[in-house]
Amino acid sequence: MVFMVFQLTMKNIKLVILSNSINASHQHDNWLIFGDFNIVLTNKEKFGGNPIDYNMSDAFQSTINACNLTDLGFHGDIYTWANNQVDKDHIKERLDRFLATQIWTTIFPNYHNNHLLRYASDHNHILLDFWPIEKCRMPRRNRQI
Repeated sequence: MVFMVFQLTMKNIKLVILSNSINASHQHDNWLIFGDFNIVLTNKEKFGGNPIDYNMSDAFQSTINACNLTDLGFHGDIYTWANNQVDKDHIKERLDRFLATQIWTTIFPNYHNNHLLRYASDHNHILLDFWPIEKCRMPRRNRQI
């Protein structure tokens, strides 16, 4: 089952919706949830601006744990959002993520979350790729002798 989270301004409501949606559907243990959660989990996921709200971060982590979800990690820049300001007003955060259950990661073991470059938006696109990582063979260059 796939569940997308859209950015909401009331973070407490978002956590309740997420928790209730997953817990109400116990017949589905195969969950992938993604989107803009608008909450950072740790100080490492935020640069600039006010300090993180530890109460919200703890509530978000508790919701993730209660729903038996795992953050799928990422490749690329840690930050998925920036406020497009400069110097001391510049803020960057990891707001967008993929979360999944253990069953989902077992069924789809070759996933790779890529944080793509930001273009014409304040958010980076996130892309979940399912191709297995194999050693890439670089084509041989033609050499002149």
